[in-house]
Amino acid sequence: MGILEQRGIKLVKKTVNGYTFKDVETSDWDMAHISAFTSIEILEEIIAKLNLAIAGQYNQINNPGLTNKYDDIAFIEPNGIEYWDQDAQNKYPVTCSLEDFKLLCIEWVNFLKS
Repeated sequence: MGILEQRGIKLVKKTVNGYTFKDVETSDWDMAHISAFTSIEILEEIIAKLNLAIAGQYNQINNPGLTNKYDDIAFIEPNGIEYWDQDAQNKYPVTCSLEDFKLLCIEWVNFLKS
C-alpha cells in the first residue's frame, strides 16, 4: 500500500466551467500543505532539500522554510517537518517525517506533471 492509500488521500481532476484543474481530497495536514504548492519547479527544489536533510546534510540547505501560497508556514528540520503559526512564533504539535513528506511531494509533483 502506498503512502496516499495509507493516509486516505485522493488526487483528483476537477472540471469547472470547462477548466480542468488538479486537486487533492484529504484531511491529511501534510498533503494539504504540500498541495498548496503548484509550481513543479518549487516542488522539485523542496524534494532536493529533503534529500539533503535525509542524507544528513541539513547544513547545506540555504532556506529550510516551506511557506505555501496560503502563507502556511513549515520548516524542514533535521528530524522532520515542523509546522508553525502565521507569525512563526508558535509551533503546532503536528510533525511529519522527512521520508513521508518527500514521498507525498513526489506523488503530488508526478500528479501535476501527468
